[in-house]
This record gives sequence, structure tokens and C-alpha cells, in this order.
Amino acid sequence: MEAVTFDDLMPVETSFWIVRIEQTDEQVLNVRIEDDPHRLNRTMTVKTSYRTYDLQFAGYLAASIKEELQGASFEGVREGYALQRCRDTDFLKYIKASMVVEANFDQVTKHFGVYCLNGLIDVATCFEPTVTLVSETGPE
Repeated sequence: MEAVTFDDLMPVETSFWIVRIEQTDEQVLNVRIEDDPHRLNRTMTVKTSYRTYDLQFAGYLAASIKEELQGASFEGVREGYALQRCRDTDFLKYIKASMVVEANFDQVTKHFGVYCLNGLIDVATCFEPTVTLVSETGPE
């Protein structure tokens, strides 16, 4: 398994599919995503290979999982495509208002977005997610 960073995947202009979401520990959220070979990429050509990634959000404070774009909010400062690093969002403002937080909440809390074809996940955490390349299928 190859280790990559969340930042490595942010500039990737492709669509991902959420395969699995699970909470394995009290504050660990695991998300498996894959790049489906039967889907079109932004250049409207069929992909002939795909990768599967595991994203682990250890120490997450809150997560919001939606099945569709309706009601989704994309305000704030966002970097990336399907995987985004977000700042100054309503999601973070809501968490800050609804939790007892420390004075340095804004400096230590990060908002990551995983926006796939079959769901949207927003995660607030104090740590960078761990990303692992689980498998890679090439052209036949």
C-alpha cells in the first residue's frame, strides 16, 4: 500500500465514488473512495484504470454526510476538486457555536470535504487525514 497525502489528491480533476464509510473508534472516521473506470472524466473520455483510496480522519470532531447536493453549502474558501480543504465555512461556524471549544479553535480545526458522485462528506478535525492507496487497476 502506497501512502499519499490529501494534498496529493486535491488537484486531481476526476470524480470519485464512496465505497464505504465507517467509524472504527470513538473519534476515527474511515472513508474508502475509488475512481470508477466506467465513469467519464472531465475530458469526457472513458477511464481505463482506477484507484481505490482509504482516507482516515483520526480525532475528528464532527462529520456531515449527505447523499445529494440538495441542501449542500459550498461557501467559504475552498481548494481542490472532489477532495477539498475548506476555510471560513458555515460548517465550521456551526461546530464552533454548538461545542465547548478552546480559544484557538480556528487555528487548530481543519475542514476537509470529500465530494463524490454518490455522497458528500464534510469532516472537522484537528489533524491531517491519512490517505492510503489501497489498489490500482490499469488498462487491460
